[in-house]
Amino acid sequence: MYSSEQKKLVLFLSLLLCACITNAQSGYRSSITTSVNRTVFALGEQIELTLTYSHPIAETPKTLPYINDSFPHFEVIERKKADTTLNADLRTIRQVVLITSFDTGHWSIPPFALVSGKNNIASDSIGIDVTPVPLSGNSYNDIKEIIEVAPEPFDWKKWLAIIFSVALVAVGVWYYIKNRNKPKPEAPRFDSKLSPLEQALQELTKLKQSGLAEKGEMKSYYSKMSDILKIFLERQVAAGFMQHTTDETLIALKDKFLDAESTASLAEALRVGDAVKFAKYSSSVQESSRMTDVIENTVKKIPQKA
Repeated sequence: MYSSEQKKLVLFLSLLLCACITNAQSGYRSSITTSVNRTVFALGEQIELTLTYSHPIAETPKTLPYINDSFPHFEVIERKKADTTLNADLRTIRQVVLITSFDTGHWSIPPFALVSGKNNIASDSIGIDVTPVPLSGNSYNDIKEIIEVAPEPFDWKKWLAIIFSVALVAVGVWYYIKNRNKPKPEAPRFDSKLSPLEQALQELTKLKQSGLAEKGEMKSYYSKMSDILKIFLERQVAAGFMQHTTDETLIALKDKFLDAESTASLAEALRVGDAVKFAKYSSSVQESSRMTDVIENTVKKIPQKA
């Protein structure tokens, strides 16, 4: 028979073993890393920046990391196709971009954030040294004496080309002056008899009923959802929204048209759409429906024109 102390020890070891097994089974955690192939390069040269992040498939990330087209002291030259791999219950996405810099000095690539489930993590910053372009040769020559140059013969072909160019410019100026006052018919940018809000709500309803989400055509679904929002903003707020990035759209609407809570909800919907379109993120039917509701609530909150 075991003594009381021995029973307590056996119970403690059993609980410890169960905890270890549980941690081993649920060991899939979100992670994010960044790396570069070089930390020193000359002004205007290109290096590879690799962003890799993972999260459990069962979790829907609240914020996905994204490398903007430009960030302090660096510019994105090319985005390579993102790779997505599935390993058991873990999804891993790897994105490689080519970046350059036109500012000499020691700079840092900032950390990128990933919010998934209860995990709020960020990658480490990376120090980069951008050096001046090395000049070829290190010797200098003295100033040479003035050398007499024989005058060139008259080049009638060059003057003929100059006279022809002047005549062509004169004809162009005459044609412009003659036709500049003629009114030019301007085609409507968005031909719709509905108001911006009515058109947006109608298009969102059609999108929900299209069956694209149920067919798994998520990229097409989120692209159409983004176009509906941008066309609404183009008509209702100001021109230029069709060319806006996600960050530019949020900055334009924040505070002036939307409160903080509405801006955060819209940011989530737009970033999920970016992940589906550019990072092969697999959105669910329930999530796509919820994101569409966010867009619908957003257009309803934008003040309507009188």
